[in-house]
Amino acid sequence: MRKQFNSSARVAVVMTIVAITAVLAATAAADPSQDGVDAETVVSGELAAEPEEPARPVAYSPPLASVRPQLEYTGTRLLALGRTRIRAIERSKALEAINGPYVEPAAPARAHPARRRQRTIPPGVEQWRPLVEAYFPPGYVNWAMQIMACESGGDPTATNRSSGAAGLFQFLPRYWAGRAANAGFAGTSPYDPTANVATAAWLLKTGGESHWECKASK
Repeated sequence: MRKQFNSSARVAVVMTIVAITAVLAATAAADPSQDGVDAETVVSGELAAEPEEPARPVAYSPPLASVRPQLEYTGTRLLALGRTRIRAIERSKALEAINGPYVEPAAPARAHPARRRQRTIPPGVEQWRPLVEAYFPPGYVNWAMQIMACESGGDPTATNRSSGAAGLFQFLPRYWAGRAANAGFAGTSPYDPTANVATAAWLLKTGGESHWECKASK
């Protein structure tokens, strides 16, 4: 801010000086009697004393007289602008003396994305952790525990009344027999905890996480 005020003040002062210089130069050009020395005043190589005359108003040539008001107005405006800038600089210095130098406010820090917190596994589900660890990859054990907590709450006899999904990982009846057989547990019940967990691990390996409506973090 201070640099901007200093620059504006300098420009205003320079422009004012240029305008005043132009007025003075035009004035001198319009009054040729002020240039040089009249030959009649030279006597024996010395200048003859001239009688003092009262000051005469400068006679402006018609072109100069037509632009004189504009030049005077421009000079007055430029001087006023320079004074305004100088007063602004003085006020800025006074404020800095009171409050200290102006400091640009720091950009607000970007908020870090919220981390997904691992769900607390209830005791009824935690009891099946050894069985889950036996069939699921290590990186998916916590994920599987969360899915089980969401699907059945750790109850191996849980049954969905509308769809008939059963067991710890809630398998639909029409899919259970084929998937259990592929997992090596043909002829077992979906209410068998070992068969249900093993079949869920097989389904994750072959079909991914999309088979369950519940979602969890690893």
